[in-house]
Parts: sequence; C-alpha cells; structure tokens
Amino acid sequence: MTAQADNLRASRRRKREAFTLVELLTIILIIVLLAGLGAPSILKMQAQAARSISLTTIRTIDQACRAYEIDHKQFPPSAVSDGLEGRHWLVWALTGYKNDEIGGDGADGYGFRIQKPGLVYG
Repeated sequence: MTAQADNLRASRRRKREAFTLVELLTIILIIVLLAGLGAPSILKMQAQAARSISLTTIRTIDQACRAYEIDHKQFPPSAVSDGLEGRHWLVWALTGYKNDEIGGDGADGYGFRIQKPGLVYG
C-alpha cells in the first residue's frame, strides 16, 4: 500500500507543475493593468518631445531671420508672388513640410532656407 500511496502522491505532484487557467488570466490581467497605467506617461512624453521640437524649430527660424536682418537691415520678405506669406512659412516650418513641396532648396529634410548670392540662411 505504501507503493501505491507514493505513486499517487508522485502523480499529483506531476499534475500540479502547470499553471491553472485562473492563474494565467490573473497574470494577463495584471500585465494589462500595468500597460494601461504606463500608456498615459508614454503619450505625455511624446507630447513633450513634439513641443521641444517645435521650440527648437522656432529658435532656428528666429536665428535665421535675425542673421538675415543683420546682413540686409530688414527681415526676409514674404513671398507674396507665389501665394506664400510669412505666416505660411512659419506654419509649414512648425508642421513639418518637405522643402520640395513649395519650391524649397531641394535638400532632404524639413525646414526652410533662404538663399542670397553667397549667403544661406536657415
């Protein structure tokens, strides 16, 4: 009878090696809750990154306009002839237009550039 009891105990131990469905669902629920708590902070970091990029772009535009003003004693004129006023340049620079979409300098990337003979601003 001892051999049968030992075999029964051993088989019970072997059956208990796997997780039950309730345990697995509990673990999945905990993971989902942790992900739900972490998602807002990730979205907040993305918004802060976008804000930092916008501030950097504004500073770059400001520096380029001031450099242009120092050389030409006036700020860059708006390109009214092709329908692009100064406010359009600012909006497009902050929203990430491609240079070639509005007749830019053709360089890869985002931003703006004003070219005068021998000088480049932006």
